[in-house]
Amino acid sequence: MMLFDSTTELWYWLELCLQLTFGSLWIIPLYILSGAVNSLWFQDIGTLAYRYSIGRPKGLPNLSTLLADNLFSILIQLLFLIQAKLVMYIPIPILNQSLFMFHMCLFYSLYSFEYKWIQMGWPLHQRLSYLETNWPYFIGFGLPLSFITWWPSDWVISGCCFSIVFPLFIISGNGADAVTVSGNHPLQLFSIVVGISNIIFKKSIVRPQHPKNIVQQHQPSRPKMKR
Repeated sequence: MMLFDSTTELWYWLELCLQLTFGSLWIIPLYILSGAVNSLWFQDIGTLAYRYSIGRPKGLPNLSTLLADNLFSILIQLLFLIQAKLVMYIPIPILNQSLFMFHMCLFYSLYSFEYKWIQMGWPLHQRLSYLETNWPYFIGFGLPLSFITWWPSDWVISGCCFSIVFPLFIISGNGADAVTVSGNHPLQLFSIVVGISNIIFKKSIVRPQHPKNIVQQHQPSRPKMKR
């Protein structure tokens, strides 16, 4: 009887872990595909809206900095989406829905304003710090898009609604000035995903050894002559 109970409990926790894993990670290929398509479609809209609202784009200093910033930004957004998905598994119905919408409002605001901030030459850490400090404004800005994409039960319909409405938010983000309120406490919602991203990049980047040190290591030692 004890063996049956332990086996049942084991399968219960295994099923729960699998549901959490697949429920959180299925969004990864969808996000990569939609991100690639949206970057081709919406980049011109963001550039034209910036030129019309502000002027000539500044951009980041060089191409390598731009590529590194974009790669790190994609990883941050992807991990933040997974974090938002995991919040849905909190066993309190009203709390999990509220926290999920809270995450998505900030995510859509970051996604909308990022076209403007990159053109202004802001690096990723400055963009995240500004978003977390002025979170009341950005929650209100991203709330309509979060509600529009959350309402359909089918993710295909939700993606279509996003693709139709999102250009309006890019234009609004370029023309809007965030209302900053002194005394706001930063939320630090991105601190976990930033830490995970730093670990991933540190593990994936291996510093090459200096050629001089390699030659010294592989240089055969000369035998000592006996007198």
